[in-house]
Amino acid sequence: MGFVAQACYPHPSQADGEEFCIFLNLDFNDGRGLSILIQPSALPELVWHHAVLDSRRRVFSAPDRKTNPWKAGDIRGKNRGSVTATRKLGISDLVFYAHPLLIVTGEHSWPEEIWGEVLQNMVDVLPYESRQRVSKMYGLGETTSEWFRSVFDLSGFDLGIGPDDFGATVIIPEAAAFRHNCRPNVVWHMDAQTLEFHMYPLREISKGEELTISYISVVAEWEERQNVLKEFYNLSCTCAQCRLPPPERERADNQIRRILDIHDVLANWNTGSNASIEMAEELITLHKLQKLDQDLPEAYCFAAREYNAVGNVRKARQYASLALNKAIYIHGNGWRMAQDAKKLESFPENHWSHQRRLQV
Repeated sequence: MGFVAQACYPHPSQADGEEFCIFLNLDFNDGRGLSILIQPSALPELVWHHAVLDSRRRVFSAPDRKTNPWKAGDIRGKNRGSVTATRKLGISDLVFYAHPLLIVTGEHSWPEEIWGEVLQNMVDVLPYESRQRVSKMYGLGETTSEWFRSVFDLSGFDLGIGPDDFGATVIIPEAAAFRHNCRPNVVWHMDAQTLEFHMYPLREISKGEELTISYISVVAEWEERQNVLKEFYNLSCTCAQCRLPPPERERADNQIRRILDIHDVLANWNTGSNASIEMAEELITLHKLQKLDQDLPEAYCFAAREYNAVGNVRKARQYASLALNKAIYIHGNGWRMAQDAKKLESFPENHWSHQRRLQV
């Protein structure tokens, strides 16, 4: 398999007594290496399910900062450095591509007294250059153990992997350099099958402009966003959206509430629903007004369903196509509404929503 066990640790939640072990593949990703924390019984199935982990396959990604269309500032004290574009970027331009350095499987909480040690050991077995990349990541804490726990909590990306789609957190040092913005200009997605991490612009980006991502769901009111960011990232957001004057902030919050209300109405397919194509068009307009670009595919798909539901297959196809074209950069191959949108684009008459709103 190419993975060699390094150290094992008992977890108090495991009734069967099976330990979690660090498995290392030094050759993975052209020598960057990959360190996985997983139960030994689960590793063979994980490798079988993700062919990219098979040692007979050569995996390469280009993490060299010189090849990326951006540069990262230094991390100073407890502040992340900013990432800025080194050239103009369009929506289809790849901002960054990589595979993880660390994969932590399971959704169990580890005791603090051992968790930092486990994470440090996962990093210590990696090649020197990979260890250096981790050492430059943003983290908090007075001790080494606290710092490693902080890096994992602040910079880990969550996804489902394996045949059962079980929870995992991955660490990709370069991606962790991007700061949060409630109206980001970059979006990321990870292919749960190939474990490829991609970042793309959400809109055109000028040379010298800061590149930002969102750490949370931004379809939320100002107070909720602030509370979530403070609780999970110890962050008080000062992005342009959060600095809006009170009247504009209230207007933005009202539009967010309207978006959520429309979602609920359009998701109701019971007889007597108030859903309409006008409401679907309003949803799209509100997303654009609020610059919620990363959620536009869902809004387009809602509109495709509504037009199809009243028999307008031309508009249904149009919006389904818009949804798919936008989603490929935002969600990759893992968009949950992809099959829905594909059917609406190709065979709307055979989709379950066809003329559904016309039924009495």
